[in-house]
Amino acid sequence: MTDSGSLGSLKDFELGFIQDISKEDNLFVRFSNSEIQDLTASDKTFGFKDTKSDSWTVGYETKNRYGSFAFGVSKPNELSSGTLSLVTPTGRTKSGDILYTETQFSVSSENKLERFFAYQHEKDNLALSFGVVEDRYNYGNIGAAKLDISYHF
Repeated sequence: MTDSGSLGSLKDFELGFIQDISKEDNLFVRFSNSEIQDLTASDKTFGFKDTKSDSWTVGYETKNRYGSFAFGVSKPNELSSGTLSLVTPTGRTKSGDILYTETQFSVSSENKLERFFAYQHEKDNLALSFGVVEDRYNYGNIGAAKLDISYHF
């Protein structure tokens, strides 16, 4: 399809650091912010006006002979401000022309947080990692879990 894409750009800013508390323990923080270039909506693309997204993570990591454990809280990356627009078909004329309408949505951050826990252990050629993230829409329940086992040969 011709004219199916749109050109746009992002301005990204990311900042993070790790503060060692001891040889085995550290605190970590990460912040991310993106500004989305204004883009006119079409029948094939979303429109954006003054739209931004952001996220942050704060956590604690400790390492011992049993592996590495990390836990913390994060605000996932999501649209946090601005206006999103969508052009959708609403009808057709007798001559076959398609009629469209543009709908605009104000977006704002939900400020829903996710707690997380992760574990990793490596021994010889075997690596094991496990992670759990809380469901940000149903606190106290698991939103996602991941298990990775790898063996290098």
